[in-house]
Amino acid sequence: MEKVSATGSIPLNSSVVTEIESKAGHKTEAVMGTGEEARIPVQNLKVKILHNPQESDYMGLSIVRYALTYHQVNDSIFVVENKSKFYYGYLNSDDPAILSEGLGNFYTYQMLLFRDINFTEQPATVRFNVEKEKPSKFWLRFFNFSPEAFQYVKSWFIHEYTQDYDFWEVYEPQPLYSNIENGYGIFAGYSMQLYEVYPDSTLTFE
Repeated sequence: MEKVSATGSIPLNSSVVTEIESKAGHKTEAVMGTGEEARIPVQNLKVKILHNPQESDYMGLSIVRYALTYHQVNDSIFVVENKSKFYYGYLNSDDPAILSEGLGNFYTYQMLLFRDINFTEQPATVRFNVEKEKPSKFWLRFFNFSPEAFQYVKSWFIHEYTQDYDFWEVYEPQPLYSNIENGYGIFAGYSMQLYEVYPDSTLTFE
C-alpha cells in the first residue's frame, strides 16, 4: 500500500489590516438584450494593509451581508433584508494587485485574491466594490493563506468556471490543486479576521 503524505505550512500573518474605508456609490452594468445600462448601488471600499516586505504573504478578501428578499406590490418592487440569512457579496475590482493574479473571468466574485509581491506602497491599499442595495452594516473577511491554500483556492475558481457549459464556449474542466502525494485533496492552513463595517464609514486599527 502506497504511503500518503503532504507538506503544508501555517501562514505567518505578517500582513494586517490598518484601515477600512467604505463609501456609497454606483456602478453601471449592461442589461442583456436591451442596449441599456443599469445603475447598481455599491459600497466602494479601500482596505489598507501593513505588510512585511521580507515575507511572501498570500491574502484574500470577501464580504458577508444580509440576504435580500424582493416583494412586488402592484407595479412596485420592495427590497427587504432578511437578517436571519447571510450572503456573500458580489465583488468587483480593477486594482492592479488583484488583476495581477491573472484570474480574469474565472472569478466567482465572492472572493478577491492577491499577494504582497504586487504591492507598491507601504501600507498598501486594495480597492474594490461590493453590491449593496440596502445601506446597512456588513462584514469584511480578511484572509492570510499559506502558499498551498492560496494555490488551492485559485485553482478552485478556475475549476468552477470551466466545469460549467457556456452557450458560446465549451470548456475543459481544469483540475483542482492538490499537495497530497499518492492521494487527492489539500493539506493547508489559513487564518481569518472578521470586521464589522457600516456604509460611509472609516475604521482605523492600531
